[in-house]
Amino acid sequence: GSITEMDGWRNMIERQLQQRFPYTQFEWVEAGIGSTGTTPGSFRLQHDILSKGKVDLLFVEAAVNDDTNRFSALEQVRGMEGEVRHALESNPEMDIVMLHFIYDPFIPMIARRQMPDVILNHERVANHYLIPSINCLVLILVDCVLKKSCYRLSINVKKTDNPFLILK
Repeated sequence: GSITEMDGWRNMIERQLQQRFPYTQFEWVEAGIGSTGTTPGSFRLQHDILSKGKVDLLFVEAAVNDDTNRFSALEQVRGMEGEVRHALESNPEMDIVMLHFIYDPFIPMIARRQMPDVILNHERVANHYLIPSINCLVLILVDCVLKKSCYRLSINVKKTDNPFLILK
């Protein structure tokens, strides 16, 4: 979706990988399309990514758009599994990393100490296929705890020994 399409996390990862592995020739396939989620993504994957050549590393991220597009829990699981299965069928040795990003409707859920259902649904797929995931909601909240302020997220935090029990 647009989170992948924009100049942001994708570009940072590209730069970091090129710095860490300066003698490796990378070929990047940029296939983010705004407002899409896993269902359209699973249908686009072959044409937009896999047909370009052997893929060694794939980042998938769709929690925000699967939530925004109001895909049902079953559609969220099937869409993410469609992406993962298609990718692994094309190259069983492919490494896949699942990412989860934050947007405004997730903030009240996190404030109530609830993980958004869409992330739990995508995590079901990650767990089944033993795919690592990076939950940026948790990373952002831990950063808020360390700074003792989440001005941008309008969340007040208090100091505690457990960074996952910090919202009030």
